[in-house]
Amino acid sequence: MSDSPAWLLLISSLSGQNQTARMRVWRALKASGAGALRDGAYLLPLSPAGRQTFRGLADDVIGMGGAAHMMTLSADSPAQQQAFLALFDRSQDYATLLARLQALKTALPKLDEADARRQLAAIDREIVTLAAIDFFPGAARRQVESALTDAEANLNARYSPDEPHAATGKIVRRDRRDFKGQTWATREHL
Repeated sequence: MSDSPAWLLLISSLSGQNQTARMRVWRALKASGAGALRDGAYLLPLSPAGRQTFRGLADDVIGMGGAAHMMTLSADSPAQQQAFLALFDRSQDYATLLARLQALKTALPKLDEADARRQLAAIDREIVTLAAIDFFPGAARRQVESALTDAEANLNARYSPDEPHAATGKIVRRDRRDFKGQTWATREHL
């Protein structure tokens, strides 16, 4: 198990009376990408950023009159390691974004350019946000990034058809002798 990632565990407790504080902590945990082991026990892969996130949350919880403890741990068995890793499976989130990209692609003929670009930008922001908390990226992430690239190409082909775009093909080598002795006109100070 030595090649398996180590983990940070945050155990926190806040009074049930302070719903605003509990919601603030929950939102911060969700935004950090932490996996919930159970109510009040959250997991992140061991990293300086994760440590900083949990330390800040622990300080906030303590500042709101609660209790918080942060510790590092390793999985006790391969099965437990798999259970921990499963907490960070983002494939369903990527599937949702992929479906939204497909819906945008289908709706593209009916949308004006501004609306299409706005929708694509919103999906792009969500992909970036999700990728930031995808600690163990896999095929689902690559698939949605590829679909985003395709959607951008479709949008540009529809609304900016005269703009330069990448083309595939072989560049034909020319014979230098065909161009010797020619007069070339260029601008100064290129």
